[in-house]
Amino acid sequence: MNTTKTELPEDIRRRIKGVKMKECKQKAKSLGLDLIIENRLEYLRQEIENCTISTMEILELQDLSKFIDKHDVLLLEWAGVPEGCA
Repeated sequence: MNTTKTELPEDIRRRIKGVKMKECKQKAKSLGLDLIIENRLEYLRQEIENCTISTMEILELQDLSKFIDKHDVLLLEWAGVPEGCA
């Protein structure tokens, strides 16, 4: 599965949607999605740094905001997470 050039598959997005913040990393790991999500977040970071991120990718980043490390200011800002809420 190539998760670096296209958004996460819909079935994966459905499995993580609605998961509470405290449980999201555990749920992703139990479903075997943690590495996929980590790789996707890294790809989105590269798109931001290269100034080539699309609107759809920003929306995807917002969907994945629960999985962003609380110290990752760049991704949190682009995901629209208010300061102190990560």
